[in-house]
Amino acid sequence: MTASSRYQNFWLVTVLLTACAMTTGVNMFKIPMILNDLAADYGMELTGASWLMAVFTFTGIFCAWPAGSLAQKMNPLRFMLTGVYFVAAGSLLGAFAPGAAALIATRALEGIGFCLVTVSGPLVLTRVIAPQNRGRAMGLWGTWLCLGQVITFALTPTIYQTGGRPLVWLLYAALAALLATVCLVTLRLPAAETLAAAAPPSPPAEPSPPRLTPLAGVLKSPCFWRLGCSYLIYNILITAVLTFGPTYLEGIGISTAQAAALTSLPMLLALVSSPLFGWLMDRLQTKKPLLCFALLGLLGATLFFLPAALPRGAGILLIGLACGAPCIVLNLIPDTILNPAGYGNAVGLLMVLQNIGMFLGSLSLSYLLLPAGGNWTLAGLMLLPLGFLAFLGVLLLPLPKAGTQARPISERSFNQ
Repeated sequence: MTASSRYQNFWLVTVLLTACAMTTGVNMFKIPMILNDLAADYGMELTGASWLMAVFTFTGIFCAWPAGSLAQKMNPLRFMLTGVYFVAAGSLLGAFAPGAAALIATRALEGIGFCLVTVSGPLVLTRVIAPQNRGRAMGLWGTWLCLGQVITFALTPTIYQTGGRPLVWLLYAALAALLATVCLVTLRLPAAETLAAAAPPSPPAEPSPPRLTPLAGVLKSPCFWRLGCSYLIYNILITAVLTFGPTYLEGIGISTAQAAALTSLPMLLALVSSPLFGWLMDRLQTKKPLLCFALLGLLGATLFFLPAALPRGAGILLIGLACGAPCIVLNLIPDTILNPAGYGNAVGLLMVLQNIGMFLGSLSLSYLLLPAGGNWTLAGLMLLPLGFLAFLGVLLLPLPKAGTQARPISERSFNQ
């Protein structure tokens, strides 16, 4: 393999990986559209039923960081596909769960698979996509969760009415296993040794203090922690809308089908905003201003829970803008860590923060409604300060000055 041929076809790799990861998003979001039905079936309050979503990401809080480190040292493609098979297995077992506790346990198994997918996907893309295309690749990759949400919100109510919860779980398990198998027989990750040999030699380094270890280069970077905390808040707000949006809309008299469509609209818009931000990063060679612009859309999380149609419509548009943020965050990581060889550790730790945000977001409004006296609008207003903090954290991000940024991620860095 030569230096010019070591990268794989941009479209083939990106489309297949995104479609495969999308199946984990389908399984994650199969709960919200039937949350009320599941609560009634199992005799649970909303706070208890919301754990069916929360436990999915709760497991990632503990396994994302070690998974990121292992995926970098081993084969990230196999790691990712193993995660998708975990999701399929959890969904298969969940179809036969006899009670709420067993169902929650199978959701935890799905959550482990989700964790492996989120940390491995960016590593695969960075290994096999040429640098000049990585912004676009991350932009397309950033749509996988949105695609999963749109598909499951559209299909789950009909499937549930046809065959109940077991049919929903079985069909989504089969979908995940099918796409994972397609990727397994189609994609190949070049050997690490081959990539290292093909990589061009690094330019002579200027005299500098001893470089931090990959892990220390992440943990000792205030820049990374500020970015990660903003990303945590981002996930709280987005997950709050996706989890409780259908329940809120049905509560104000909107039909189940319309509630599904309205909650899915931001994700449909993300199918435009995420690739667009990826293209702009490659084109303009800038990241932080684009991320600040995307995070302005977090205002939509509050507007969504206002009863009037016009503010809610504006909220949907803004959330669609904000959903383009993840691809920028993943591309911004190399500029925030003190050793580029720590990219895998950084992605793993970022996914820990993402899962903490999703976990808190999937519980947030069910608990905020208590002090809000059951008023959804007041509970939504409580989210507004969080969105401002996320924006401010990125706006004040002290990125290194030109000429002192970390070297771009290279294949050689992956093997250090």
